[in-house]
Amino acid sequence: MKLVIGTDEAGYGPNLGPLTITATGWMLEDHVDHENLYSHFSSVFCRAGEKEDRIQVGDSKTMFRPSGGLGSLEHSVLALCLPGYQCHAAGVPVQLIDSSWSELLDYLLVQPRSDFVLPWYKKFNPGLPVEANVEDLGRKTLQVKKWLEEPIAEYGATKQLPHFRQISDVIEPAEFNKGCEQHGNKASLLSAKTLQLAVNLSKLFLENSTLAERVSDVFVICDKHGGRNRYAGILQSFFPDCWVEVVEESGPYSQYRFDHHGRQFVFRFLAKGESQLPVAYASMISKYLREVSMKAFNSFWVARVKGLQPTAGYPLDARRFRTQVEGHITKLGLEESQWWRAR
Repeated sequence: MKLVIGTDEAGYGPNLGPLTITATGWMLEDHVDHENLYSHFSSVFCRAGEKEDRIQVGDSKTMFRPSGGLGSLEHSVLALCLPGYQCHAAGVPVQLIDSSWSELLDYLLVQPRSDFVLPWYKKFNPGLPVEANVEDLGRKTLQVKKWLEEPIAEYGATKQLPHFRQISDVIEPAEFNKGCEQHGNKASLLSAKTLQLAVNLSKLFLENSTLAERVSDVFVICDKHGGRNRYAGILQSFFPDCWVEVVEESGPYSQYRFDHHGRQFVFRFLAKGESQLPVAYASMISKYLREVSMKAFNSFWVARVKGLQPTAGYPLDARRFRTQVEGHITKLGLEESQWWRAR
């Protein structure tokens, strides 16, 4: 068996709102071509834009347009997250759709959020789905639930072992600013946070004693971080007892491999990594988490500042937004670092 992990982020460039990062993990039989999972899982998933009754997956930039709302992105994200939440909720029964935003975060996030002290989150907890059609989403969640319950061939009749899981990190401005100072720049912060997620997700699978006996290879596919090509140093810091071998460092991709506790680990940092299904799903989940977080942010401010237009948080418009709300920020007693990303 092999474990394949895909990672991607949303919100790397804005001054407002969180940076969100997700890792998705897929347990696969050795013969499966993990670089062609769209074909392997063609009964469940299809590429974005294919008008079929399957789960559309693709780069979040193609799945989400602000003018079109969250619906299409939410359909695909929740179709996979909600059944997983039910399967992995430690025996606690939950409805596939009758869940809330906070329950989804409890499932996805590797650690509890500390930023709910921010005023725009205090009373924000919509039911799910936020915008997607409930009946359509219900059909798709049941489709994914059936897929999740199918046994992997090498496990025979055993259906209780996880073969898909996802975890996320939501990094609000205060943590983002502190992390940039600690790591020197935001590209290094992104790499550190992404690799930590990948390591944490691999542990969720490999610390399962039954799975650990069967997994011989771990493949981690990351979308490239800020255009950088060299990752050997930061990988070595996460695996100090291993010798990280540089296989390739180039514009199209950078690849590394090493042995860790008897398994071969391969890390590939790929330009346009969203072409791979595990990365594309990570991209979509990250985008969804950021967009709903921005919905909380914008709803709070639009209700308080007359005539204020919402913002996506990117630099030019963020400065406009900042000028309009700055007096109210002062009244709330917030420090600049709590809501404004310096880089």
